[in-house]
Amino acid sequence: RKIVELERWLAVHNIEQIPEYRRLLDEGLDSADRHLGLGSRMIDREGYIILSAVASVTPAHIDHEHNLLLQIEGTKELTVGGFPDPGTEHEMLEAMHSGKYGRTGFEAHDPQTFTMVPGTGVYIPPRAVHSVVVRDNMSISLSLVFVTEELRRVAQIYGFNARLRRMGLTPRPPGTSATADRVKSSLMRVLESAQRAKR
Repeated sequence: RKIVELERWLAVHNIEQIPEYRRLLDEGLDSADRHLGLGSRMIDREGYIILSAVASVTPAHIDHEHNLLLQIEGTKELTVGGFPDPGTEHEMLEAMHSGKYGRTGFEAHDPQTFTMVPGTGVYIPPRAVHSVVVRDNMSISLSLVFVTEELRRVAQIYGFNARLRRMGLTPRPPGTSATADRVKSSLMRVLESAQRAKR
């Protein structure tokens, strides 16, 4: 109720746990998938509602998921781009997949800026560098996200590489060696299973 007055923002996570929102999430992603053609590969569907006061800024960051960002109320500018170089990209992704929030500390490279008004939406690819500025009124957005098995596998490789780097090694990034990628992904699944068992 006081987001505008206090100049704050609020994110409601995992709205898919409520049946009505789950139906909305599935309808939206099923509709998008008619163009994407991912079918059963579209997994881990989640939804978020984001409320932001006027002039609020979300600094440049990266997320792991495919994101369909839909604007419900207010106007905001979304800037989306990439990394300045592959080395920075691999460094940031290792950090993100070892538990650090994906804030980049730099703006998107080769950016595109979209003005989002009610009834519009933008697709944000996984690991794209993006930032947001709210231009007028309170902004309300709906974020529909999902991952694929391939994204999950690459996340495991980056997570394992982060562990190797902490040991003083210099691991090769995903895509350099198919054999090494398979081994890293398998070992990371074992480590993740062991961690879940401890809980």
